[in-house]
Amino acid sequence: MADSNTLSPELQAVLLDIIKQETSVEASQARSMILRRLALEGDVVPSRIPSPLNITQIGGYVNLLEKRGYDELGYRMMASTLGLPADNYESILYDVNPVQFFVNLEGDRPDGEQTQSFPLYFAIRSDFRPAFAAAQQEIRQAGAAVPFMNVRRALPGLNDPLPDLSQTLDIIGRALEIPPNAVLLEPNKDPVIIVREADGSGGLYALADDRIEASEYNAYGIAPEGGDLVSAPLTGNYLSLTPILNKAGWYSGYDIDTHPLLLLKLRNIAGLIPGVTTFGEELALLYTRQQIVASSIREMLDWVWTGTAFIQV
Repeated sequence: MADSNTLSPELQAVLLDIIKQETSVEASQARSMILRRLALEGDVVPSRIPSPLNITQIGGYVNLLEKRGYDELGYRMMASTLGLPADNYESILYDVNPVQFFVNLEGDRPDGEQTQSFPLYFAIRSDFRPAFAAAQQEIRQAGAAVPFMNVRRALPGLNDPLPDLSQTLDIIGRALEIPPNAVLLEPNKDPVIIVREADGSGGLYALADDRIEASEYNAYGIAPEGGDLVSAPLTGNYLSLTPILNKAGWYSGYDIDTHPLLLLKLRNIAGLIPGVTTFGEELALLYTRQQIVASSIREMLDWVWTGTAFIQV
């Protein structure tokens, strides 16, 4: 007589047909569970050890394996003898979950002709979220609204070219941008302006309300007679973004003299130690081992951070 806890083959077949026809998330999980149990608990290769006739024989097997130092194999043999699944191979089917991940933050969409194109949300690394959310809150409390967009890149395919040095920070979630159309359209209405400071450095400012005292700024705009960028005096209520973003770990990776618009490209290199941090360590924080080995980027695992880029050493 069949065990009361064992389903008949006919009932098993019916249940499998139902699961195969279902498309829900639960059914997909059930199918995965069945496949796992077949892989881990199925009798793929019959045992070469004769079934023990009594407890003394089982003890003999255990003593033999312990004497040889095969403790792990002993546990497996005991599980097999008792009819239990030996689950030590479970890790074969699972990849290590990354420590960090990407989360969505709600983006600000200041009023203006550009509003419709500003992102509703942008993705940011989970470990950068608390500091950046605090920076957003500080900006909003000053009556300003700044749009952001992420430049996160998917891992290249296995046969794709390696990313260039400027793209490595994008892949590991350490790059962020202010949309270019947030500046240079209407100098007195743009949500963000690019300013040349008194010391010659570049700065980013956000249009605010009267909670910020009005001042005069040397802001960039497009020259009326052509497409060149020129700086000209501009008076208004503007909040300096640079110290707020810097406090959250985000800095412009370019000098204003390279091109003013490049100041909109932000990067976060907090925790990257020159000569120590490898690209592989950063990748492992965000991607599974399976994703990494399926990408051409696996050739860059030992590349080292120099302070400005990851390079092969």
